Formats: sequence, structure tokens, C-alpha cells
Amino acid sequence: MKNGNWLLLNAAFWDSIKAWPSFLTPQVAVVLSLASLVMLVASLVLTPLLLVKIPANYFLLDKPPLLTRLREARPSYRWVILLKNALGGICITAGLLMLVLPGQGLLTLLAGIFLLDFHGKKELERKLISRPRILNSVNWLRRRYGKPELEWDEPTDGPPA
Repeated sequence: MKNGNWLLLNAAFWDSIKAWPSFLTPQVAVVLSLASLVMLVASLVLTPLLLVKIPANYFLLDKPPLLTRLREARPSYRWVILLKNALGGICITAGLLMLVLPGQGLLTLLAGIFLLDFHGKKELERKLISRPRILNSVNWLRRRYGKPELEWDEPTDGPPA
């Protein structure tokens, strides 16, 4: 018998597969699958849209801390900030779950990180986007939609020349 065929004939293995956890009913599995599909489509649509919409000098600008922005914002905009952060928290939770369940766990985690406001976020964004392959892809996308390439403050921090 070959190494891979023992699983097909091992009855204990198939019995363990049949024994689903009690919370994982067929309805829950369908809902999780649909949520995963919606998040995949949303990430495929929203990511390019947001990368094109950000200003070229986005990585040169520093935002004030979250509490300062909440204090200075209009009451209606405070809700937008809070909802954006709540959605980021939900995405991080869902992304962590999708690392072990079906779904786009890493993409959802990244989306959650970019939605949240936390200390050191701008540096993390700069580090991720400054990778040559990512930066070249983002700038190609921006050029395709008639937007200027992203600007950098320091040549050592930014894209290769």
C-alpha cells in the first residue's frame, strides 16, 4: 500500500471527519462560506479602488492620534471613525478565524489592520507598500487610472530608483 492510500482505507480517519463539532451545522457552514465569498469579492473590488483613491502624498502625511481626531471631529464624523475601527476589529477577528476555517484569512487580516487606528500603523503601511513588487503593482494600477505615482519622503525609505 502506498503512503497516501492509508487515509482512504482508514475507517477511524473517516469517522473523525464525520464527527463535526456541534456548532458547525450545515447552516453555519453555508453562512461562513457565503461570508468568505463576500469578503473575497469585497477585497478584490475595494483594494484597487482604495489604492487609486488615496492621494499621491498619503505616505508623507501624518495623521493625529485617534483620540485627538475624535475630539476635533464633527459628531457625525466621529461615528464614521468609530465604525471604521469597529469594522477593522471585525475583520481582524474574522481573519484570525479564517486562518483555520475556509476563507481569505490573510487578506482579511490585512484589511483589518489598514482599517484600524493604532500607534505605529503608518510605519507598518510604509514598510508593506515600499516592497518593490507591491509598490510597482500599486503604481501600475494608479497609472492605469490616470493617477500620479505614490510619493516618498526619503529615497532609502521609498521605492528603488
